[in-house]
This record gives sequence, structure tokens and C-alpha cells, in this order.
Amino acid sequence: MLLTLLFLVGCAAAPPQPAPPRWPEEFPTPEQLFEGHLAAIGGREAVLAQRVRAVDGRILLDGAKGIFLATRPSPDQLHILAAFPNGLFLEEGFDGQAGWARDPTGRRLHHDALEGLARRADLHRDANWRDWVAETEGPYPSSCDEGSRAERRCWRLEVTWTDHRRSELFFEVETGLQVASWNHPTGDGAPTRVEERRWVWFEGVRTSTHTVASSDTGVTETFIEALSGYAEGGEVMLPQDLRPVSRTVSVPLTNAGGFLTLPVAVDGVLTPALFDTGSSVHTLDAALSAVEGLNTGGEGVGGVVEGLALAPLPPLALGDWTLPEGGGVLTGDRFVPLGADLLLGAAPLSLGRVTLDLVDNRLRIEPPGGPVPEDAAPMRLGEGGLPEIEVTVGSRKMWALVDTGAPRTVLNWMAAAALGRAIGDPEVGRAGDLVGVGGFPVPAHAATVSGLAIGARPLPEAELLFALPPVLQRRFGSQPAALLGLDLLWGKVLVMDAFAGRAWIER
Repeated sequence: MLLTLLFLVGCAAAPPQPAPPRWPEEFPTPEQLFEGHLAAIGGREAVLAQRVRAVDGRILLDGAKGIFLATRPSPDQLHILAAFPNGLFLEEGFDGQAGWARDPTGRRLHHDALEGLARRADLHRDANWRDWVAETEGPYPSSCDEGSRAERRCWRLEVTWTDHRRSELFFEVETGLQVASWNHPTGDGAPTRVEERRWVWFEGVRTSTHTVASSDTGVTETFIEALSGYAEGGEVMLPQDLRPVSRTVSVPLTNAGGFLTLPVAVDGVLTPALFDTGSSVHTLDAALSAVEGLNTGGEGVGGVVEGLALAPLPPLALGDWTLPEGGGVLTGDRFVPLGADLLLGAAPLSLGRVTLDLVDNRLRIEPPGGPVPEDAAPMRLGEGGLPEIEVTVGSRKMWALVDTGAPRTVLNWMAAAALGRAIGDPEVGRAGDLVGVGGFPVPAHAATVSGLAIGARPLPEAELLFALPPVLQRRFGSQPAALLGLDLLWGKVLVMDAFAGRAWIER
């Protein structure tokens, strides 16, 4: 596999798309983003000086240029930096032992799935690079256009090896996952090897299938590869494996000032909790942490980063169902409004079919199974178990993070362009700032729009916010086109079934 960060540029033939939005003058350019991050790690010269080999090039997104830099500080290490033209910045690497990436706050995270970066380091060792190839004609592997994903766009990257073999590597735009590689012979009779990768649910665990076909044997093999969660400092923060409930769990939801709260038992004691599916971890505030005997200097508690300390949490339960064990964070002051002492993250989404009923104000979790509407939309649990749903934006399909901790829906400017909106349009007004990556303010604009849908159900017309992607990037390695907040969900019943990989509006 090659770079997970190559997920924002497409190359499959597609119908004409709206013109990309104009780059707002008040936003930093990709060059400024890139140089700013380079400066934070010692500057360009320092980075290039330590390289064994570097790839320094450009990437394209809808006709706009971004910047990519990969260096190898030593033969078994890899350091990747990229600034995309829509404002996203990614940093990841392989340290000789394991893969790592930085989340938007700058914290260094280790991830089992990033062990593939070891193979990428090997690829960098032997490969001579050609130009990036994007938005070109096919043919493309079936995994780039199968079924309902006919408009799926893929990166295509050409690599010429030192033995003159040529490879074509394909990456899904929305996920950054390599979906296929075509290795072409050198002309001396060497076999052609074709690989395709698909993401599936297998026996309750999110996995990928890896299919390899070789022209010399005529044999096609399929492998199942399990995925696990991600960790920081060696401590697992949230398991990715699914542990379904065996009976229905139902708890009341309360609209508390535009946020959702629900009762959670902490060590058997009910406490109000803010329900935030945009968070990959649970969080206890200082008062409840002290009651539980936890503090930032206590035994078993990890180091403090950005005011948060990683720790194992006491048993948590929804109704009569105890949640799977998992790490969480402690904070030094009351972090949630409305008197809540706990922030409950997205873990319930991995327990079964989840119904967010904002008509009768209930959260229901049912065992997996049961009928799924034919017009349901694809959904997935991304890194950290955060729920993402494929939504229709104008005439395009895009991924949206369902964030019950966000009172407002936010679209990036690519999604805004799909709705015919751009900065400078008379109906698009300035709407203040949003808190972006690292706590920095991100300029936001607003306009009343329609044209969003989940499956066959349109979402109501509403005033939506438009902003640069960093405000949407709630975890490393992913960037949804939209953050779907509560403003579009009030008065609706949203069903999310991670086991079926589908979501729909029931009423």
C-alpha cells in the first residue's frame, strides 16, 4: 500500500461538476499552511537535510494545486507531509517500529493500521517517482465504480520501479484507502499482479478483503484483514471491534439548550452526559474524575496533552447495558455546558442498530439484523468509531460526519460549490468564526440552502455554515465534506446501522 493521505483527488470519469469555489482571501493558502507546519518541525531545510530520499511535488484537487513532501530520515523511516488545496494538512510516518500520525491538535497518535507504512517505506526505498496523474480517463478497477458508488472518484498514481516495472496505484477519494494496484510487466515476460481491496463487515468486526490475482498462476486469492482501534502513547483510546448488544437498550434524550443529554451510569451512579458522536473518546470533568479517584498525576493515567490526560475510565452503562471497556480523557475544568459531568462519545454506534429518535426523544440500540430500506444511504465508522453517512449534496455524493455534539451543520467549500454557493455571492453572509484545528478561529459564512438528502429523504431547508475543512476534521486521517449537526436532525428519526453499513431517516 502507499499513502493514505492520497484521498482528496479523483481520476474517474464523471459528469460535469460545478466550478470549484473561489479561494477566500482571508483564508491561508496551501503554501502558507505547508510552510507554517514545516516551520513548526524545524523548517524546510532541516527536513530536507535529514533525508535519505525525498519526494517533493504537487497534488491536484478539482483543478487546484496542493503540496506534498515525503522524506526518509533513515532507511527504515518515513515522514509524510501534505497540504491540500482545500485547507487540510496531514502528517504521518513510520518510525521503524510502527506507523504514526498527528491529529489536528498536534498530538502524535499510533495506529495499528498504519503498520502498512512499513511497506510504504520499502516502496519509497526502491521507487523512482513520476508526476501525479489525476482527473484522467479510465480504465479503472471495479472497486472505483461499483454498485451505487458509480460516481466514486479515485486517485491514480504512477510509479516506475528501479527494475523498470511500472505500477498504477488507485486510492479512494473519500477515504484515502488504496483500493487497487496494477503492476505491469517489464516486457521480459514478468507476470502481472493485480490487487484490489474492499472494506466489509466480517463476523461483527470491521475488516478489509484483499484480493490478489496473478497472470502467471491464474489464481485469485482473497485475504481477510482485521482492523483495530487507534492508540496514543500505547494506550488504546477506543476499540474499533464491534460488540453488539443482545437486547434492546433504550434511554431518554433531553434537549438541553440545543444539545443532547442522556443519563449514563458511572460506577452505578446516574449522571447527566452530553451525547457527542463527533468525539472518539469519553471525557470526565474534574469534579467527577476526583470522585472516581482519578487525577492527572495518578497511577495508570497517561501524560497530559492539551489539558487532557489519558486514563482508563470507570464502568459506564446505558440503561442496563455496560459499555465495552475503553480509555478516555480527563479534563481539568468543567468542559461541557448544561451541568453535565461526562461527555459520552461515539462508542454506542458500535453496539448495534442505533436509532436517534428526536421525535419521541429516545436513543435506542437494537441487536444487529432486521430489514434495511432499499433507499438507505451507505454509512461507516471511521477512525475512532465516528459515524459517517453518505449524503447527497446537490447532485453529488459526499461523506458527512454525524455530530450530535454540534448544534449547527457545517459544509466545506467543495460541498458549498455543489449547492451553487461561493464566497461573494449576495446571499452568502459572514457568520463569525468557528473553532478550528488547534483552537484557532476559522472564518465561517452562512446561507439558507436546500438540496441535502440522506438516501431518498431530503433534509429541510436551513441556514447552513460554510467553512474551510480543518473545522470539520474531527480526527486525523479523515476529512468529511460536511459536519451534520442537530439543526437538521431535530424532529426526525435517524437510524444508523454500522453492521449493515447503512443509515436512513425513518420519519
